[in-house]
Amino acid sequence: MIFFISINIPEDKRNYYQCMVFVNDSLYVNKRFDSLPYLSIGSPVKIIFFKLSADVSIPARFLDTLTTDTFFPKSDMANSSKIDIVFNDSLFNYQVFNNDILKITKGKFKIFRSKGRPMANH
Repeated sequence: MIFFISINIPEDKRNYYQCMVFVNDSLYVNKRFDSLPYLSIGSPVKIIFFKLSADVSIPARFLDTLTTDTFFPKSDMANSSKIDIVFNDSLFNYQVFNNDILKITKGKFKIFRSKGRPMANH
């Protein structure tokens, strides 16, 4: 099966991003995004998703990884499929603090994970 992959990152910036491709919940390949216009997979694909991370050339972002939704091809017998990834650059360096405790004292704050250990100290 061949997947044609498009993303809304400008062509000249794609070499700064790594893309991990997961097929059937296993890592299939890890490539720079500029070398991933299509992907040929020789076995049936039930699910596919991608994880995008910035290269160390972008120091403020290289630790972040964004995960796409999971795609379910309509048929594992189809010859090809097209996947469009809409990349939201503002999600890098963004973290959800869902039901975490925030303690603010004297101009500083601590965020506690549900197990009680500090997650961030600013």
